[in-house]
Amino acid sequence: MSETKKRDLTVDALRGMAMLMVVLGHTITGTVSDSQDSFLYQVIWSLQMPLFILISGYCTRFSSELTEPSQLGRLLGRRTLSYLLPWVVWTFGIKGLLLGKTRLLDLKWTLWHMDSGYWFLFTLWTISVIFAVARYMGAVLGKGRPVRSMAVKVFVYLLGMGCVAGVGLMFGMSFLGTKLTLYYMPFFFAGHLWGVLQDRILANKNGRLIVDIAAALLAFVWLAILLRMDLYTAEDFGLSAVIRAIASLSGCAAVSFVAVKSGPLFQKFFGWIGVHSLAIYVSHYMFLIKTFGEASIKTLGGVTLVAVNFVIAASLAALTAALIDRSRTLKLILLGQRK
Repeated sequence: MSETKKRDLTVDALRGMAMLMVVLGHTITGTVSDSQDSFLYQVIWSLQMPLFILISGYCTRFSSELTEPSQLGRLLGRRTLSYLLPWVVWTFGIKGLLLGKTRLLDLKWTLWHMDSGYWFLFTLWTISVIFAVARYMGAVLGKGRPVRSMAVKVFVYLLGMGCVAGVGLMFGMSFLGTKLTLYYMPFFFAGHLWGVLQDRILANKNGRLIVDIAAALLAFVWLAILLRMDLYTAEDFGLSAVIRAIASLSGCAAVSFVAVKSGPLFQKFFGWIGVHSLAIYVSHYMFLIKTFGEASIKTLGGVTLVAVNFVIAASLAALTAALIDRSRTLKLILLGQRK
């Protein structure tokens, strides 16, 4: 977020929560044989990546307007450096060469199996590029009129979704993680939209009450769907995908509203993780102890294995993030960060 004007500690904390859920989710799937039967896993799966994407969209509220082609070019350059460079280094260099996942070195195979690598980085880059173009066009054609600017922004963003869908139809929905990108694009724009409307809503004398009531209702919707539907195994298209998206969006919104009311201890603990979330995300795979044994998540032994594995992976990933943070060269090469 090099263009960020100020740092929102609650956003960092939310990102940190999402990151720990990612580590815990991967720990569960690699440790026990019946991970999908766990309600905890369903909760994690419904929140982790949608929350990351929502936060990324929300953070656009801190960005400067794009009114010149040069501004758009610089932003696209920063996004390419911060997302694609880590994707290349960690997919091919670290996971492919260092960790011996040689299948990833076959570029053709990797491009059609993005979820075997660090798909999230490529998906977020794709979404960020499309949104940046939409934001630029909205600023240029909107000519200072907020409603007109938003209409243009929505149109261009939807056009971008159409282009992504076209790529998927031509080469397959697994190509470049097209299916994942399409699924998460609405989450990104929803985060952006809340960032645009937040101050206006809260400025209303009943704004905070409205938000509290909305949070309670959204939490109810999220839990109601979770208790009645297996989100992880639901179909990726059609009504099942829509219901799953509604559940994830409701859950993320409810959790976010609760986090806003949290104290400084919450912000300090999860905030550090949030600031270093990229380093933890790309490195935690190296420290997961994958047993795939007979242990069940419904037994004390299975829960214990998951807990120990999680603590080890999270701690070592955090240590790795701290070490990378001490070197500007490593931050640039491994994370695409110049500061």
